[in-house]
Amino acid sequence: MEKLDETIEAVCDWVQKACKGEVSSLDKGALPEMVKALAELVSARTPKNVDGIKEEVASQIKALVLKESKMPYSYDF
Repeated sequence: MEKLDETIEAVCDWVQKACKGEVSSLDKGALPEMVKALAELVSARTPKNVDGIKEEVASQIKALVLKESKMPYSYDF
């Protein structure tokens, strides 16, 4: 689980940098897939007996990304 936790932290750091505009516009194009990957990693880390956690995490991350990046459009996650 240690490697999984490290990966989650790295992806989370990248998403936060992308939201702050600290990555190139070319790299920022990968934001939707990175957010989706982050949600999947977090759900893999979460105990299986928690109902609906994947959808809730994805929803919260999507809301954060759209709010922080102030994008005038939305992505389909």
